[in-house]
Amino acid sequence: MIISFSDDIFEINDPKLQEDLADIFSCIIEDKCLVDVSNLIDIFYDENGVYIFNDIEFAEKFLSTSKKLRLEDYINALIDKTAYLTDQHTKYLSSYKIGSKEEFISISEGLRLLRNPSKIILENAVNDWKFIQGIVDKYRNQKQRKSIYKLIERCITEGFLEAEQAGGKGQIRARIDDLFNNRYKNIGSKKIMALFDSDR
Repeated sequence: MIISFSDDIFEINDPKLQEDLADIFSCIIEDKCLVDVSNLIDIFYDENGVYIFNDIEFAEKFLSTSKKLRLEDYINALIDKTAYLTDQHTKYLSSYKIGSKEEFISISEGLRLLRNPSKIILENAVNDWKFIQGIVDKYRNQKQRKSIYKLIERCITEGFLEAEQAGGKGQIRARIDDLFNNRYKNIGSKKIMALFDSDR
C-alpha cells in the first residue's frame, strides 16, 4: 500500500492519536508500506529544502532521539531515490491518506492497516499457498510487472502477506466474517481477499 498524510496531521491534540502517529512513523522506518514522496517533502522539509521535522513539537514530544535520526535518514534516502514509486506501484497498489477529516483514513485505522498483515483466504492453505508463491517466483523477473511481483515476494518473506486457512465448503464466508468482525474490524476490505478454485 501507498500512504500519505493530510496537511494538518500534526495539529491533533489527542495524546493517544499522537502516540499512534508516532507508531505509524515506526512502521514507515520498518518498510511496512510505500510512502508518497511528494507528500513527505511537504511535511518534512521547509521551502528551502531544509529538513525541519525534528524541530516540530510532535517529533520532540513523541519520538526518541534515535528514532528521529533513523526517520531522518530513511526519509532523506527515499527523497534521493530516482525511482522509488514506479508507475506499476501507482497502478496496482491501494493508496490511503491518513488524517483527521472524515474523507481520510483515521490515524488509529492507519496504524492497524500497517501493523496487521494482509491475508489471502484459501480453502487449502498448504497447497494453494505454494501455488501462489510459485506464480510470484515465476513472474518476479517478468519485464512488465516485476516491481509488483518482487514487492509481493518481499511481503510474503517478511510476513506482511499471509495465507489464511478456511477449509471446505461454506468455511470461506465464515472465515471472512470472523476476521471482518474481530481483528480486521473496519479495515477488512483493505486487508483481506479470498481466492478459491472450482472443484467441478
